[in-house]
Amino acid sequence: MRILVAIPHYVGPPAPGGTVYGSSQPDAGPVRAAALARTIAGLAVHLGPSQARIGWAGPPPPDAPPVPAGSGRVRFQRANRGALPAALDIRVVVVEDRHVLDRVRLPPSAFQVERVTLDRLGGDPRMLGFACLDLLAAQAEGYDWIGYMEDDTVVGDPWFLRKIALLERASQGEAVLLPNRFEADPEGRYWKLYVDGPIPPRITAPWQDVGRHASMNLSHLGEPVVVERPTNPHAGCWFLSARQFARWRAQPHFADRRPLFIGPLESAATLGVMRTFRVYKPGLDCASFLEAEHLNNRVWIRPRSQA
Repeated sequence: MRILVAIPHYVGPPAPGGTVYGSSQPDAGPVRAAALARTIAGLAVHLGPSQARIGWAGPPPPDAPPVPAGSGRVRFQRANRGALPAALDIRVVVVEDRHVLDRVRLPPSAFQVERVTLDRLGGDPRMLGFACLDLLAAQAEGYDWIGYMEDDTVVGDPWFLRKIALLERASQGEAVLLPNRFEADPEGRYWKLYVDGPIPPRITAPWQDVGRHASMNLSHLGEPVVVERPTNPHAGCWFLSARQFARWRAQPHFADRRPLFIGPLESAATLGVMRTFRVYKPGLDCASFLEAEHLNNRVWIRPRSQA
């Protein structure tokens, strides 16, 4: 199995007249670098091929102190081999020099950088997600799973992709399972808060009918899981099988770069998938079945005394 993931990453001035996102705040650099590092590391730790178990090369004495791996007394064994991909290739897509990659504390081999010009985005850095779609289309050949992650969205589940595959197989590629995004805030009203709750159905009605096949039943480790079609399909990320991505690429709307769903960021991350497939998320009673952490806490939802 081979996995390809594109991550849009931008830190710089906002588009003229556009919404000011966290990436455009004057002091955004350290926070955005830390978020990107966690996004990449989450993928590599839980979905990547570099996993092992540490052990002694020979029986150590009972009172042996810890020794460095290079001493010859320690060996490593590959772990989880049956579930690991042959490759996890991460592409971080940036606009010219408007990024903070120099502050990302990860090995250079953890990801590759793809640069685009602001002119190519029509002068609007919020269109960067669409450049990611172009990159994925150009490089998807030979990959089994193709993914898109916003640069502040963290996967913390080694079964993440296998859970997505459950619905892909059950629907024969007709449906896509997206995670519920949550934000962790120990100082807030709830330590874990799922942030993409329902929105008025009319907002997404032009592209989806949530009443059609409104729910599906899955089973995981012997437990029932209900997934439902949400009025708000946005999750900041998606993973498609090779056959699903090929189907999307073949649609005329794959080349549509109009920000019709909320704005450019949300449209790049969600609109094309919503127009092509039935989109599901785990239902409220099993929301944690598939989830991803969003690293942009909404402090305004705290009680006034805490905000």
